[in-house]
Parts: sequence; structure tokens; C-alpha cells
Amino acid sequence: MTKIASVFLGLLFLCSFTTNEWQTIYNESGVQVSVMEADCKLETSSNQKWLLMKIHNTTSSPKIIEWDLEPINDAGKCVGCGTTENHRLVKIAANETLEGKCSIKTPQELKFALRMLDIKTVSGIKDVKITNIKVSEL
Repeated sequence: MTKIASVFLGLLFLCSFTTNEWQTIYNESGVQVSVMEADCKLETSSNQKWLLMKIHNTTSSPKIIEWDLEPINDAGKCVGCGTTENHRLVKIAANETLEGKCSIKTPQELKFALRMLDIKTVSGIKDVKITNIKVSEL
């Protein structure tokens, strides 16, 4: 699959999962990016619904993975779009997997809070687009 096709697939991706299973949104040149929506019971704060990311590098060289998040709130507006606020970047070693988990210790790049589960009156994020996935050599 070409990079243009992969980026196009990333542009079409919306987080509207009904199960807590990993779904691959990018798989090219030995790098796989997957996402999962999870109900997280957090150690020190209220329960939240998070978008978790898993990045797997099967190559023998370290990589830099970048992407943008486009969170759409309950009012249909993109929160922080067009700014660097939602740009993410991770460095991943050869043959390494980085996986977001339901923990406050999970690096910010591998998680994104969608909504509070304990407080029904607080609006949240109804959809998130993952766009502009780029993989480069470290």
C-alpha cells in the first residue's frame, strides 16, 4: 500500500468502536499503528473513556512516528485543530512495541481522553480522526 493510500485511510478513520479490541489504522513498511477505545478505571481520578494507541516496529531500525489528532466534541467542533496542540510524535526502537494502557503513567502520546464516565453532565469528544501519519528513520 502506498503512503498516500495509508494516509488517506488514516484520514477516514473515526473512533466509534463498540468493543475494546485493537483496530489497525496503519500498516506499512514494518510499522503498525492500532487504536482502541477503552473504559478506564483510573488510579487517582474519575473513570474516563480513552483512545489508546499501540505502535509496533518490526524493522531492524529505530523510527519516528508522527500523527495529528482531530477531536470532534459533542457540538461537532474540532478541538485544537490547526494548532500543534494535537500533534503527536514518538520515537520507537527497532523491534519494539509501545502500547497505551489504562494508567495515568501511560505516556501522553499513547492516550487521549474522550470523556468522563462518572460525570454525565460534562461534554466530551464524540469522534477522533487520526490524520497525517508519517514514519521516518531516526
